[in-house]
Amino acid sequence: NVIPLTTVEGELLANMYVGPDYVRIVPAEDKKFHASSRPFRFFIRQLKGMQDRDASLVAAGKLSPDEVVSFNVVKEDDVVKEVVIKNVRPEEVRKLRSIARWTFRTMWEQMTGSA
Repeated sequence: NVIPLTTVEGELLANMYVGPDYVRIVPAEDKKFHASSRPFRFFIRQLKGMQDRDASLVAAGKLSPDEVVSFNVVKEDDVVKEVVIKNVRPEEVRKLRSIARWTFRTMWEQMTGSA
């Protein structure tokens, strides 16, 4: 399942690939998004929040340690090539899509000076 993350005008920013328990976000080939940008750092904080919540569920015995959300950002220098998020539950995909769409749109607006 592929969900395109686009600008309001419909320009492709990234593709979000949704698998059984994972999400991969791959920026469009003609776009360079920086991991050090404020919107991307916000996105990472949201992912860490999901990890913390899962860790609490593990501590409460409601989740197995191998079901905790984990993520990896593949970068070339500071340019994001891919974000892989594992152990994503189906009910979290919509929230992730919203956060990712906001993140990539905001990074694009800041890069292009459009708002």
